[in-house]
Amino acid sequence: QGLSSVELNEMFDYIKANKIRVHSIQILRHNKLLLDAYFYPYNLASLHEVASVTKSITSTLTGIAIDKQFIPGVSEPAFKYFPGYNSMDAIKQSVTIENLITMQSGLDCGTNLSDPAINVDQRLAEIRECPNWIACALQIPMATKPGEKFAYCNANCHLLSAIIEKATGKSLANFGARELFTPLGITNFYWPADPQGVNYGWADMQLHPYDMLKIGQLMLYKGKWGGKQLVSENWLNTATIAHVKKTGG
Repeated sequence: QGLSSVELNEMFDYIKANKIRVHSIQILRHNKLLLDAYFYPYNLASLHEVASVTKSITSTLTGIAIDKQFIPGVSEPAFKYFPGYNSMDAIKQSVTIENLITMQSGLDCGTNLSDPAINVDQRLAEIRECPNWIACALQIPMATKPGEKFAYCNANCHLLSAIIEKATGKSLANFGARELFTPLGITNFYWPADPQGVNYGWADMQLHPYDMLKIGQLMLYKGKWGGKQLVSENWLNTATIAHVKKTGG
């Protein structure tokens, strides 16, 4: 399939020599699985925590919810889905779903705005200590106007999870299983939830590497799988371009 076995062997030597903590490596080319390797203690049956890939899955499910008209669009005010917290000021009420997805909500999550490369989210630990994570996320003060600056904030994606649940009547995991995972043949995954049952929108999801390959293929196939459009090509085109201009050096 056009890959060098010599270079693949060199990769394994490099991983071993440098003690790189790799869980597994899969290479798919021309729709053929060319490499399927696991590193102790991981094996064929292991699920893997996919960290912030979870954010991309949350974003994709947001796109599906919009495709299916559960949510009108990305310009929809995000906090309208939380009417119990209508004491917010006008600036916070102007935060849109797009602002949440692109990390431009303006919420003060402790990110160093002078150096956006330092992705320190000081609020996440505080939210985890709250009895109601969404309620605490809604109380985060504003640092800037929405859409003004990029600032890493995990609360954005957790609020998205709650919005999808309120809009669809399904938890993010159940909506994802129905609209994305089951059509892809993904049956074994773990998606933790907060004390109120809202699935983490930002991280900690666990998937099998084969299923990660399927999600990657879905992106390459422009949202189509088995002859069915699972997520619109337009959404994926928009989701895979830069939305924030780089500033600084």
